[in-house]
Amino acid sequence: MKEELLKIIENESAIAALTKDLTTLNTSKTINCMKTKELLKILLQLYDKKKYRELNTISIRIGAIAVIEEMLLEKNDRRRSILDYYDVIKKTRVRFYLNIKNRDISKFETVDKIHPQYPCNLYETLTKDKKVNISNAKRKSKYLEAISKIILGSEWILENPLAYKSFKRIYNEVKDC
Repeated sequence: MKEELLKIIENESAIAALTKDLTTLNTSKTINCMKTKELLKILLQLYDKKKYRELNTISIRIGAIAVIEEMLLEKNDRRRSILDYYDVIKKTRVRFYLNIKNRDISKFETVDKIHPQYPCNLYETLTKDKKVNISNAKRKSKYLEAISKIILGSEWILENPLAYKSFKRIYNEVKDC
């Protein structure tokens, strides 16, 4: 499919024929060859993104963290309490249905346990109890690993471009605390 699209994009006569077909189908608007090329390039990008998504897997927590952050950015509110846990899980499963390898979400009963609002406070490692410090250090490293996977795979995981900046900020804050 990709090769066929590339051949069409490079072939001017194929573009002209496709433009004629598109204009015939859509009589209310005229379509020129440049618009046809742009449409085909967008189609090619979407195809590449879909193929990339099919080859990569993530845990349901990583997908849920991405969904939570994008929902918070969309609502322009940082409080996790405004989000419904089951709505987040449902959106995650629908959006990443091909990518989720680890579907176990039993450890994370709330939105704040999946993606904490104040991760530095939650993963505090300077308590008097050594066992708690070790446990929190492990949980913090797993959270940082999840955030870094989102940052590295942002082109196929994230839909909102502002979320990338938000995850970079979160990663740097948690790494430094």
